[in-house]
Amino acid sequence: MGNVASTPSAGAGAGSSTTPSSRPYDHLFEKKYVGYNENGKPVGPEGQVYKPCCVCPDTKRERDECVLVNGEENCKEFIEKHRACLRSYGFDPK
Repeated sequence: MGNVASTPSAGAGAGSSTTPSSRPYDHLFEKKYVGYNENGKPVGPEGQVYKPCCVCPDTKRERDECVLVNGEENCKEFIEKHRACLRSYGFDPK
């Protein structure tokens, strides 16, 4: 649930074979990164390097609270929203 790759994958960029219906929440989050540094980490418009632990605190909190109370199998919407937020920062959550 929390695994995040820091480098782009085939599903993260243009020409992706992933259909929009398989990522229903991506439209809720605007792109926050401008590219990747020499280490493959996403970089923001002011040169800041993003870390998956520090971005998307709101969706992370909602996801975690739901999972604690209801179990992971009952929180797919919150999990997918958090993944969409992570993608907006240039990460490729699994």
